[in-house]
Amino acid sequence: MRKIGSIALVILAILIFAVFSIHLILFKLSLPPYSIQTEGKYVAFGLEIGAYLFTLPVIISLFLLAYLIHPSKFERHHLILKILFALFIICGFGVTTGLITMAFINSSSIDNILVFAFQLVAVLSPFWTLGILSIFAFKKIIEKTRDGSEQK
Repeated sequence: MRKIGSIALVILAILIFAVFSIHLILFKLSLPPYSIQTEGKYVAFGLEIGAYLFTLPVIISLFLLAYLIHPSKFERHHLILKILFALFIICGFGVTTGLITMAFINSSSIDNILVFAFQLVAVLSPFWTLGILSIFAFKKIIEKTRDGSEQK
């Protein structure tokens, strides 16, 4: 059952990635030559890139959940996974703290700072969720490699 759940999460992540990638490529291919009249379409394309980048932590989190559910599928690549999980930890929490800091710096007037901070944390949940899942996956791979080296 865990294997099926893990495979379903990987398939879901691949499908989401494929759909958003194809959408972005088709959007780029449909852009007319740049002029003053078509400037709005280029702005919309820039926003689409931002939305695409915002879905990447969700896709990576689905892969991390698949790893946490059934880690034996990924045993062969433990060194690469350790490096990736460490990078995901840094990226997840780094982007979260960076965006929260920039939001506080660039906000002209904050009426209710607690509500503003809560909204920022809620909006940036894909990034800090990525960091938390990466921590759990990193701990799990460290435990598995430690157990594997003790058995040999």
